Amino acid sequence: MVRQKYRYMFVQYTCTSEGMYETLKESNVMGGLRSSIAANYGDAGASSTYHRLSMVYFNATTHHFVVRAPRAFSQEVWASLALSPQSMGMAGRVTFQVLHCSASVRQLYRRCIGLSRRAPLVVPRGVGKSTVAVSAGK
Repeated sequence: MVRQKYRYMFVQYTCTSEGMYETLKESNVMGGLRSSIAANYGDAGASSTYHRLSMVYFNATTHHFVVRAPRAFSQEVWASLALSPQSMGMAGRVTFQVLHCSASVRQLYRRCIGLSRRAPLVVPRGVGKSTVAVSAGK
């Protein structure tokens, strides 16, 4: 028996309207991805990836998720993420960017840690406007 090999894709999504971030769920993303595969590759593409495509991780706060796809169809899944024309059933548009694709969760975890260390620190509005001075104790 041959072992099924998978690819793990670390994806970041952005929405055109701010209200979509709260309403976007894991089921909406997977449904949109499956319908995008069906629209781009027909019934043969949809049936080959339907049961083996899964969402491993979804975080609405950081706007990231991880998709597990069969190795043979990983390029089709990646292209369907890039070419997803629908708005996941909501007002506005969702765009996806695949940040990393790896063969194991361990490699993906190491890459995500590296990405988070290089990411700039985002300071929320209103923070840092106080007049308190911090001295570097020498």
